[in-house]
Amino acid sequence: MNAAVSQVIETSLAAPAASRGISLATLGLVAAALLIYTTGNFVVADVFDGKRYCEGALMVPLGISAAYYWVNKPRCFLDPLVWYVIVKMTVEIALRQEWIWVLDDVGTLFALTVLLAAPPRSVLFSVKFLVAVAGVFAMMGLLQWFLLFFNPDWTRYGLVDDNGVIRQSIDHPVALLGMFTDETYNLFGHPVTRLQSFATEPSLNVVYFLLPSALALLLRTRTSLLLAGAMLLFSVLSLSGSVFLSLAFAGLWFVVVQIVPFGVAFVYGLPAVLVFYLWGITTFGLDPLFKAFAFFAQYGDFLAKGESLVERSGGAVMTMSTVLAAPFGAAKHPAFPGPWLINGASEGGWLGALFLVFFLGKLARQVTVLNRHRGRLSTQRLATLLFLGIMSTVVAFDDYQMSNYAGLVMLGFISRFIALQNEAERSRR
Repeated sequence: MNAAVSQVIETSLAAPAASRGISLATLGLVAAALLIYTTGNFVVADVFDGKRYCEGALMVPLGISAAYYWVNKPRCFLDPLVWYVIVKMTVEIALRQEWIWVLDDVGTLFALTVLLAAPPRSVLFSVKFLVAVAGVFAMMGLLQWFLLFFNPDWTRYGLVDDNGVIRQSIDHPVALLGMFTDETYNLFGHPVTRLQSFATEPSLNVVYFLLPSALALLLRTRTSLLLAGAMLLFSVLSLSGSVFLSLAFAGLWFVVVQIVPFGVAFVYGLPAVLVFYLWGITTFGLDPLFKAFAFFAQYGDFLAKGESLVERSGGAVMTMSTVLAAPFGAAKHPAFPGPWLINGASEGGWLGALFLVFFLGKLARQVTVLNRHRGRLSTQRLATLLFLGIMSTVVAFDDYQMSNYAGLVMLGFISRFIALQNEAERSRR
């Protein structure tokens, strides 16, 4: 963030706020950021058999911070993303009763309420911390990619065994840099593997690295821009179809927003992409998509995504049928990642999906203000386009982890930070 905006955010702290409250908020938000990379489908803590200990230790300051703000700033509940979590948790308890999911919802509720209520200084520090953590993992992944590129035989030292279980003993330091799949692809005549850092599969790089890269671009410090570049490069080299689709959508939106405002793109464009996608696969089937992927695959076998296409498209249609018959939520979680609004309706009923739509409306207002006086190639505008491309993939195709702690809290960080930038801009004027 440039010095002027940073100074405005720093001085916008409420005068009565005690230093203890500020430090508690900072500690809680740092814990919230670390939980993204120690819980769910990011398994770095599992390597050292410390996942549950990390989760328990981090939940303490986060829970205390949340309780403090629930009492002193109850307005933090007036947010559509918070209400989505509350509705989803209610449906989970009433219908599915899978308590590990309830605990995930509780942690998400803690993190979102602290994000909404914490003072700007705490949010700014935690955003920098989150970007740094994601950037370090991305640079570790890049180092691993180059080592494996020049030493393909080292792929036998993978962190997981043939059964997908983390090895008890590490035979080579390259395994400590992250995980990779056993798939081998051809890139410029050279065999390469798909990287995923410590996520359980490459498509999760959308949550763990693409979204933080958009946040890093919004931060606009020299270090954050370098980390954004590292995260984007690692995401591309992971050969994830969801990453490629997000970047393709971002390029498409770059053209579209020259005609329509950002707010219209978020409120109407994202649902329109979903409707068009569902209409296409239900009307014409998957054959046109298979032909499109086959065309692109001739330029690189890593672009052959037929299996993923069948799973996600078929899952989207099945989940849509379930959602139409279950307005209060489904009795089981969706079997496959799919469109965010549809899977969100399955998780939290039609009311839950409505709160997600309200959240998109909130984002629309925020990004409209953010880009009101920005140039076409400004960093904020490029960050918004990347974010819009990611959300297009999430809303229409792949919501993997986006309705759980990692995705929802990442969205909370981005939304609150954009709001702070807008507040700083108004104060400066």
